[in-house]
Amino acid sequence: MATLYKCMCKTGGRYLPAFALWRPLGERLQQFASHFTMEEKVQQRVCTDFCFHLGKTGAETYETLQAAFGQSCLSRSKTFEWYSRFKSGHRSFEDDPRPGRPSTSHTEETVARVRGS
Repeated sequence: MATLYKCMCKTGGRYLPAFALWRPLGERLQQFASHFTMEEKVQQRVCTDFCFHLGKTGAETYETLQAAFGQSCLSRSKTFEWYSRFKSGHRSFEDDPRPGRPSTSHTEETVARVRGS
């Protein structure tokens, strides 16, 4: 995973945090996927926290994430939800635990069985 740098880079006439340029090519190619991996979600939450600490507003944070992640950007409502969490003192980048029985259908074994490996 690349490092977040606390500097600003000028791209396209606008200044963006350096994380807008840090994503490896393989991750950029995945931007057309219809779902996010947990790693992608966490990366964007880290970037949201970073923007919060820079003093950006929720709207500016969303614009920055769009510039950095393109099609694979979190939705506006999710960006504002996480921005509000960080603003209220939330420090974790992981989802809160959900009540109920954990899913057992998405294990490596069942995925391999479905793919025929």
